[in-house]
Amino acid sequence: MNGQMQTGALDRARIFAAVLVVAIHTGPLSSIHTDADFLLTRVLARLAVPLFFMMTGYFSLSPILNGKDPDLQGLRKLIKSNVIFYSIAAVIYLPVSIYAGHYTNLSIIDALRLLIFDGVYYHLWYFPALILGAGIVCILAQRLRPVVLLVICVLLYLIGLGGDSYFGLAAKIPMAETVYMQMFTVFSYTRNGLFFAPLFLAMGAYFPRFQPKWPHMADFFIFFICLAGMGAEAWILRITGWPRHDSMYLLLPPAAFFLMHLLLALPIQPMPKLRRISAWVYILHPLGIIGVRFAARLLHARSFLLDNSLVYFFCTLTGAFAAAWIFTKAQAWLQKEPNPQGRAWVEIDMHALAHNIQLFDTYLPEDCSLMPVLKADAYGHGAIQCAKLMRSCGIDSFCVACIQEGIELRRHGIGGEILILGYTHPSDFPLLRRWHLTQTVLDRNYAQMLQTYGRRLRVHLALDTGMHRLGIPAEEFPSILEIFSIKNLCITGIYSHLCTDTSTQAGKAYLESQIHQFRQTMDRLIEHGIRIPKQHLLASDGILNHSGFYGDAVRPGILLYGAHSAAESAGFLPVLCWKARVAAIKILHPGESAGYHFGFTAVQETRIAILSVGYADGLPRELSKQKGCVLLCGQEAPILGWICMDQTIVDVSAIPAVKAGAEAVLIGRCGRREQRACDLASQAATIPNELLSRIGVRCQRIYR
Repeated sequence: MNGQMQTGALDRARIFAAVLVVAIHTGPLSSIHTDADFLLTRVLARLAVPLFFMMTGYFSLSPILNGKDPDLQGLRKLIKSNVIFYSIAAVIYLPVSIYAGHYTNLSIIDALRLLIFDGVYYHLWYFPALILGAGIVCILAQRLRPVVLLVICVLLYLIGLGGDSYFGLAAKIPMAETVYMQMFTVFSYTRNGLFFAPLFLAMGAYFPRFQPKWPHMADFFIFFICLAGMGAEAWILRITGWPRHDSMYLLLPPAAFFLMHLLLALPIQPMPKLRRISAWVYILHPLGIIGVRFAARLLHARSFLLDNSLVYFFCTLTGAFAAAWIFTKAQAWLQKEPNPQGRAWVEIDMHALAHNIQLFDTYLPEDCSLMPVLKADAYGHGAIQCAKLMRSCGIDSFCVACIQEGIELRRHGIGGEILILGYTHPSDFPLLRRWHLTQTVLDRNYAQMLQTYGRRLRVHLALDTGMHRLGIPAEEFPSILEIFSIKNLCITGIYSHLCTDTSTQAGKAYLESQIHQFRQTMDRLIEHGIRIPKQHLLASDGILNHSGFYGDAVRPGILLYGAHSAAESAGFLPVLCWKARVAAIKILHPGESAGYHFGFTAVQETRIAILSVGYADGLPRELSKQKGCVLLCGQEAPILGWICMDQTIVDVSAIPAVKAGAEAVLIGRCGRREQRACDLASQAATIPNELLSRIGVRCQRIYR
């Protein structure tokens, strides 16, 4: 898996978990076979909420618990989003609760109990449990080692067991029953954010660190054994009559753990939209229950809609998903920014980006992870949006060029490690600590400047293996050793950058010499007893033309966005499409000129289109005078005269279908033709990296 977990199966599992929650509250098999319904709703379905918690821990708390988000940005974002969900749900169910008399004679203590522990409606306990559990786990993680934290979470879970499925047994212990009954004056169940949620949140957050390395089929068998054991455990508890409630079992955590590991092994593309739908199904399914009961009364169809448990379940499920779809669309509409397409714009295909991320699995060894390069606004693709998708794919390390880019990612809630590849002025060193950014040690003098700051900073050490740009020369090994001894530098990585074109034998030989120097330096550090931190060397060219060495991570840039000249042949999809609108159509008669400095003079009647895009939008002026073209109605339209700041003139004499308002494609597919970024860059005598990173901010990014 190349260090990147597959998360598509998790997105789909959330939907299945939401279905199981609906099953718990409707008993789909109760009118068919009560024992079968017990196994479904009281055993299998009990995996649903732990999976929700583990996935939240995996996606939201992992950077915090693994030391990559000490300022708790992720926790604040998680709490904020769930408070909003909880508040919306509380408002939705307020009329139902009042009608049902839930708030009659409600004391302040009762109100606090409902708000903090039990939930203001029976299924909404999940949200305060998530908020409280996440807070407990993150606070403990700041002070305790992972193993100690997990032990504490296990102990809390065991205490919770005594108030849940094993209450009858715990009540036999002297004073235990009294203690539990005192607890139940504060909350109704131990299935809450204090005893239940922390263990599963911590398991999810630490999952990448503690995941087992055995074959994935072993997960299936171990999960099946745990599930069968949990069924036997539930059956025995049912016979003994011990449970006060039946949400917590001894074998529930291991069953959830191995199911999670099995899901992460499945190579399925992420679908973040399913996470929103599953959340709304969870929130809204009681409305489905109310709706079905109301319909049964209105239609006098109780025997069909309610007494038949399967019909009751499927009707409720259909109503829940219909409501979830409506709310998801409404949420997307409320969050959607206006997408004016009246002039020039860029379309970003997020599905293609997800495909490219997964494709690296075929190029990289299992122990090598991705450190995507997000500099220059992710090569013009939008760093924030791209980073969010990458985080959903399990990526937790990124590279940027400067501190401003790193801070911008943090301000938008991007967790994980963010490495600054370039220079940061000493006056900004405090910002490195404030925003938890990792700085590159550029050379020996810069290392001393970082030391002079007087506070401990996380850094990666850059080696110059032959590019002669930034980095400490690899041959100056004493200087490298000296930097490792600087007490204020927490060196968490070491890297270099390859500089040569591998299309020639001389280039390949130079590349091999760079790799040899890098590996030789690593070997010498080991000989001196220095623990080697994360090693990364290869960028896009190196990944495609590697020489057997990958290190712990790679730094894909232009290849990740499908704009490398070899991207198509390697299976990578272009992510960006650049378009502009035809503002007007004109006819030039022979001898008439158009544009600045009479840049084009017609020798025959010429039909021209004026495009609303120019060099201020990033269209290179080097494409002027028929050196470049755009696509219109599936055909090439040469650029005439000089490209202006805001407009460009193209020849559409051979394309009579073109009208004012039509879309011109600068980069992308138009009909059966495609103009890639590398094609347009070649016409401008430049490279795709420069072309894409210069697309201006006036061209709005639209994410598909």
